Amino acid sequence: MIGGRVLDATAIHDLTIGRTIYGAAFLAAANDLGIALAVPAAALQDAWAGAGMDDYPFLEILLGLPLTVVDPLDAAAAERSGVLARETRAAGAWDAGAAHAVLSSRDRGWPVLTADATALRAVDGAVPVELLPE
Repeated sequence: MIGGRVLDATAIHDLTIGRTIYGAAFLAAANDLGIALAVPAAALQDAWAGAGMDDYPFLEILLGLPLTVVDPLDAAAAERSGVLARETRAAGAWDAGAAHAVLSSRDRGWPVLTADATALRAVDGAVPVELLPE
């Protein structure tokens, strides 16, 4: 493995349903190059909730790849990500998936792959992100 990326819900969506050609290309390159993909459980929950039933098999394929690891939302991660995002909740912009993705990025030292960095930046303005083109 030569490093990795943390996927937020928008990236999971893009990589699994092919919103753009870039998501599919990134997934193929990650597989070829051995780039690990960390999937925060809260972001995965968002992706499942936003997917159509026809998309479910593609989410399952992503989760079955050897390069994919799901970061659990256990009690410690819930506390740490909740504290990180407390200001977003107070501002009415709470996004559990974004908070968990920021926590995973910090813990792993990997950038977050995203189609929209708005929610991530609300949690942490300095979180490293890689934007998927539209």
